[in-house]
Amino acid sequence: SGSSVHKGLVAMSPKNLGGANGLAKPLDAAAIFSRARTAIAHGRHADAAVLFLALCQQSAGTQKFAALENLRLMAEALRPSWHRFLALMQDPHRMAMHRSAICAALDTHHPAVVVCAGPLAGPLTALVLAAEPPPTMRLFALYDNALDLELGREALALVGAAASKGTRGPEPVQLLSTSLQQHLLPSVEGDALVVHDPFPYAGLGAIQRARAALCATCTGCVHVLPGRARISAMLVKSSSLREQVRLDSVQATQGLDVTALNVLSPTALAIDLATHEHQQLSEAVEVAVVDHSEANTGEAVEDHTVHFHATASGNADGVVYWWAYDFPAAGSLSCAPSRMPAWHTWQHFCCLPDRRPVVTGDRVPIAMRRTGRGLTIPSADSITGAGHATMQVHQYHMHMVNDAERNAAYQAGIKQAVAECLRRLSAERADSKAEPSDKEEPKEEPSGAETQEAGPEAEEEERQADAAGEGVRVMDIGAGSGLLGLMAAQAGAHEVLLVEKEPKLAEVALECIGANEVQSSMMLVKAHSQDLSAEMVGGLSDILVSEVFGDAPLSENCLATFAHARQHLLRPGARIVPCRLRLIAALAHVEGA
Repeated sequence: SGSSVHKGLVAMSPKNLGGANGLAKPLDAAAIFSRARTAIAHGRHADAAVLFLALCQQSAGTQKFAALENLRLMAEALRPSWHRFLALMQDPHRMAMHRSAICAALDTHHPAVVVCAGPLAGPLTALVLAAEPPPTMRLFALYDNALDLELGREALALVGAAASKGTRGPEPVQLLSTSLQQHLLPSVEGDALVVHDPFPYAGLGAIQRARAALCATCTGCVHVLPGRARISAMLVKSSSLREQVRLDSVQATQGLDVTALNVLSPTALAIDLATHEHQQLSEAVEVAVVDHSEANTGEAVEDHTVHFHATASGNADGVVYWWAYDFPAAGSLSCAPSRMPAWHTWQHFCCLPDRRPVVTGDRVPIAMRRTGRGLTIPSADSITGAGHATMQVHQYHMHMVNDAERNAAYQAGIKQAVAECLRRLSAERADSKAEPSDKEEPKEEPSGAETQEAGPEAEEEERQADAAGEGVRVMDIGAGSGLLGLMAAQAGAHEVLLVEKEPKLAEVALECIGANEVQSSMMLVKAHSQDLSAEMVGGLSDILVSEVFGDAPLSENCLATFAHARQHLLRPGARIVPCRLRLIAALAHVEGA
């Protein structure tokens, strides 16, 4: 309600953030950001908004606006993420299993030290304390960064557990923020126990790093909860999932070939399978088992062939896999599609390079690679030959390029803008010509057949061809695969300038240009557009095409990009495609909100 927001703003006004002295002695940026994250995690969004504003006010010059945009985006990203973590903590079955496994491990192994690792280290540490361990046991909460550490300390404070930074202190819990590979834990005489909730990671890397850190510092055995991880997988048919990771034809891209973009397709897409239309084509198969008591088993890379038994006929688009984790003396937690609430996205989809026809009863072999992060399907498309380790495009990129309706709209807009620019150039050229002299030889009249063929469309094409001698120059900012620039060339632009700051995307754009027969002169610049001037790119452009829009049209700072382009890179009166953004809103009532 308005009143509660107002109270939040008063209580957390920027002048109060630094204590009695206000912002004269401001909190450090990490502390302010940590408070904001905590506020979001506990639903105090008004408090978080003021904290983010305070952090922006500490930034100078143009950095203030960049910080404001980045923090706003971060806040939007954190809300659903931390809602998931909070839901995990509030899952009674899950917490009961952790509690049972911790109690059994403490009674069985009598560890001298316990390390709770990962984003949920705070709640797990609270469960260890609830088991009433002996006072001689040392307890650490280990985080990957300082911000998570601050949030963890506040979470522990909520349950009345005192904690201190560093490896020494009278408090029962010591908090460490470090890369687990740096082995900054103190030396330990006896056994050690690592407790970790793997679901936020959906992989084995964090568990293995924590185990390795303890193996380097303790004299006894290192035990891990959960003790074992299993990967299961099945074949599925799903066009909607395939379109998010792979481009299969030129139909969606208006006949232009940008399939070279497949070299950067994600090796595995995190999904909630229940939210995608799909058909299960095989039984689930257990693909791999990793015992955490064995050194480096989680990080090892294994290539093998998985055989799926087809239970339905259809064209298989890929493999969906998920993790299950076994807790000694407690049970198992699984990410299987039927076992997870709707807000989880911890199943994964691996796309087959080509759709695979299967028939009920078939035994379908699929070559797969298991790493510490999960499964991949090795593909000949890979740039690196090892799962595109250098770069992958954002998950939305393939889906965007596969959007036929979007591409058709862009093509129509670009074609119209180029045609209008050609007409203007033709008219300007006609006006600049001197009137013919009286002595000019009369032109030979065309034959009737020729006159019949030369209609308005032919005359327009002739005028545009004449104008093209001077040329229409199109700039594509954020070119990506180069699709929009190719559309401009297809529409008759004399010269196309592609601007792309990501080196690997720029390489793909060059491949896409080479795969299409275009008559235009096409040049690619690997840079951010706001770092360019007209002199650096050979002059001003007549048309700007761009797709630097997120789900919210202003989220990628497009207004600043366009403003810079208008001032430094475009001719006066240049066209921009798309030419306008509209924001549409409606009032709504949500039950229980």
